[in-house]
Amino acid sequence: MGTTELLILLVAVIFGSGVPLLGAIDAARMKEASFSLADQKKSTWVVVLIASTVFWGVGLIGALVYFIAIRPKVAAFERDP
Repeated sequence: MGTTELLILLVAVIFGSGVPLLGAIDAARMKEASFSLADQKKSTWVVVLIASTVFWGVGLIGALVYFIAIRPKVAAFERDP
C-alpha cells in the first residue's frame, strides 16, 4: 500500500467516523424539547448517529440526513425562547 492509498484510507476513516460522531455530540447537546417540537426523538437520532460511526456506508447516510434535514428543524426550536 502506497502513500496515496494510506491518505485515502485516513480521509475515509476520519470522514466515515468523524461526521457521525460530531452529529451524535451535536444531537446530545440539544434540548429534548427542541426535538419534540420538531416531531423528532432525540434518543433515536443519538443512537442512529453513534451506530453510524460503526456502519460507515449506511451510517454516513444517516449522518447526512441528520445534518441536512433534521438538525436545521431542531436548531430552529433551540434558538426560540
